[in-house]
Amino acid sequence: PLADAEPRVIELNEVQRNQLVCITNCVNCVVKIAGKINTVNILHCVATVVILQDTIGPVSVANSTKVKVIVAGNCPSV
Repeated sequence: PLADAEPRVIELNEVQRNQLVCITNCVNCVVKIAGKINTVNILHCVATVVILQDTIGPVSVANSTKVKVIVAGNCPSV
C-alpha cells in the first residue's frame, strides 16, 4: 500500500506571484513549491505533503485525506 511505496517528488521552481497552483488527484506525493505564489488549492489528494515558501492568498484543502501543508514563510490562512 501507500506506506510501503516511495513518495513521488514534484518540484515547481519557476512560479510567479500572480499564479495559482492547483494540486489535484495526487497519491503519495511530495509537492515542493519554491518562491512566492498567489494561492494553492489541494483537491482529491491522498497521503500528500505540500512544502511551500510564501503565499499571498490562502491555501485550501478539499476532499483530501492525509494531507500535510508545510509553510516555510508567510501564509495568511490555511
